[in-house]
Amino acid sequence: MKAWHLILALVMMPIVAISVLGFTHGFEVRELKAIGNVKPFSLKASDGQTFSLGDLHNKVWIASFVFTHCGEQCPRIAKQVEELQKKLYSKENIRFVTFTVDPKHDTVDVLGKFAEQYHAKPNRWVFLTGDEDELKDVVTNSFKLSSEPAEGTVIHSSHLALVDGRGIIRGYYDAFDDSKMKLLVKDSKSLLRGLY
Repeated sequence: MKAWHLILALVMMPIVAISVLGFTHGFEVRELKAIGNVKPFSLKASDGQTFSLGDLHNKVWIASFVFTHCGEQCPRIAKQVEELQKKLYSKENIRFVTFTVDPKHDTVDVLGKFAEQYHAKPNRWVFLTGDEDELKDVVTNSFKLSSEPAEGTVIHSSHLALVDGRGIIRGYYDAFDDSKMKLLVKDSKSLLRGLY
């Protein structure tokens, strides 16, 4: 009698597991549509080296937009990227790219100190500055996000962008919405597994 119970349990376990996954959408993969392309750019990284779109070829990456003397919004965005860096650290082909929206103030040295403040891993998270017009072009024309000077500060989007290894934007995620940050982690892993 005991052997029969064991056989029944072994047969039923996979059926129950599949049913639970189906019910909880465990098999569901969200389609990540192509939203737009990132145009080629060439900027300066916080280590002083030139950094271009080509350096991200075949890497999944998450773009963010900040300025270092920002009081509230930018530290929160940088903190979210720091958390993403921790959550996705085991994923070798993921990168984090932070573009300054205030290159007049955010020099290579200033960005280097900012990167240290958020424990940026140099081989994983890069901070970029450079020509003001080129940066504005990246933010507004490639990512279709706003960035405008306003009374001694800069108004810009709090959204992060997920980009695939071919420079195609696959999603936008509000850094102030924890549920969107969880979705960004999930979508990043899907891209890394080639599920798109």
